[in-house]
Amino acid sequence: MRDGIVKTHRLFPTIVYEFNYYKNDMVKQIVREDCMNYVIDGKANETTNPFLHQNEKLVEFYFYISQCIRECIKQQHVDPNKVNVYITKSYFNVMNTPCGPHHHRDSDVSFVYYCNIPQDEVLQAIRFYSENKPEFSSGFCQTYGATDWDIDNSLSWGLNPTEGELLIFPASLSHGVGERDYNPTNTSSISNSNEFMQYRISIVGDVILTFSDSFHSESTHGNFAPDQWRMFSG
Repeated sequence: MRDGIVKTHRLFPTIVYEFNYYKNDMVKQIVREDCMNYVIDGKANETTNPFLHQNEKLVEFYFYISQCIRECIKQQHVDPNKVNVYITKSYFNVMNTPCGPHHHRDSDVSFVYYCNIPQDEVLQAIRFYSENKPEFSSGFCQTYGATDWDIDNSLSWGLNPTEGELLIFPASLSHGVGERDYNPTNTSSISNSNEFMQYRISIVGDVILTFSDSFHSESTHGNFAPDQWRMFSG
């Protein structure tokens, strides 16, 4: 091998988009005021009902998220005017227990917004997992003792969040905060807003994209707006 590798072709990147919302203090205040209205049992990772986006105090915040999703659509060379962005569910996620790898494949897009990260919290990454990345053989790099982990050989990738940070990614992308990244010292039930604010709090949501009213496609792929849906009950 005289010349070595001439070029490395990295195929089909998976993109996680990052934005930063400058009005996080406003969001955090609303969380403090309204959080206990959404708590179900205070124990599970998702401690809320899934309709936080119906809270009128957060209209400006969700409008911002919708605009960010439209920016992501632009980056994929699609006219965002052809697309309706429907936030179908969203909820508080309180990191008081680990959250293993999972996905939201019933949706098109997922987002997570970090509105509260206590200063004394042990750093905890959100980790994304590749389920289809080819290896020379299963577990090749780990089996043969890779000396470094980077984008070329990793099957997972962690990002350390900051307050006010919004991440947008394909809903089918597996993600979580696992045992190796997070070992909570206090898993007691949350009973008031002060206890609520002691944890890392994110607002998590899912989105379905449909054809806009002004854009009509001949394709049978893609979704039409809900006003065209029909349910037949038995």
